[in-house]
Amino acid sequence: MQEAVHFEPDRDGSMLVYGTSGSGKSTVLRTIAIAAAIGRRTENVEVYGLDFGSGSLKSLEVLPHVGSIIPGDDAERVQRVLRTLAAVLDDRGKRFSAANASSVTEYRELTGRDESRIILLLDGLPQFRSEWESTSARMPFYQVFMRILGEGRPLGVHVVATADRSGSVPTAVSSNVSRRVILRLSDENAYSLLNAPKDVLDERSGPGRAIVDGFETQIAVLGGTPNVAEQTKLLGSWPKSCGRAGSARSPRSGRCPPAWRWTSCPTGSASSLCSASPRTRSRRAASTRPARSWLPGRRWPARPRR
Repeated sequence: MQEAVHFEPDRDGSMLVYGTSGSGKSTVLRTIAIAAAIGRRTENVEVYGLDFGSGSLKSLEVLPHVGSIIPGDDAERVQRVLRTLAAVLDDRGKRFSAANASSVTEYRELTGRDESRIILLLDGLPQFRSEWESTSARMPFYQVFMRILGEGRPLGVHVVATADRSGSVPTAVSSNVSRRVILRLSDENAYSLLNAPKDVLDERSGPGRAIVDGFETQIAVLGGTPNVAEQTKLLGSWPKSCGRAGSARSPRSGRCPPAWRWTSCPTGSASSLCSASPRTRSRRAASTRPARSWLPGRRWPARPRR
């Protein structure tokens, strides 16, 4: 008799997926993202992705609960997502502690609020680590990732990351993750390093064949086909059905424009992003000088009177 295996975020926290190229690592991430919209009608789920792999996660953006799938070379948006998640950890840490809630499920029951569960998909942990742990400017954002691993489970923020072998995952990461999915590896001896049996998988094992909790497992895929193109077609029909079922649209992570002209700034009340007197705005609009960039919430300094 075969039994289904599930990823339970409140219990498992985060999860690591090991496998060589072509073993189905990205397929596992896609399955996690799709499954988040199945059977979760009473809760709000948000999925975000950092794609340092082949870009196969991009098709997930059509799903309403998937906020953004960000390529690894888009440093600006990677920083924005990690900065946002750091703020979520700080905010939820205070609110969950005040409510005496040990998980997002308990917080919903105690407060009646439909607090969202957030899942961050990271395809290519070794590449992410090499690019974001090596410099002092990027190190704070890598530390946010480490915070999610250590603090995220009781706060409803989780990571599912992929790696090609155990040696590419530092001990600081693996010690914070108890759940593992082991796909086909390139070296037979690598299974023992992950405390997995060596006689379950071999070079003939197909994509998605894995070891979970010591047992041979087949990763489920949408439509029952391993063909990514066929899965993408099926994904295209999901947004409307998910919307009818009550799935909320997750916030998107866009790109900030490099500069704004003064005439593009919103006007009106003092609560606008930027404000100035009509006389100052007209003089700025008539100016022929190059456009200047501005930051939301900041005011232009007043010109001294002559």
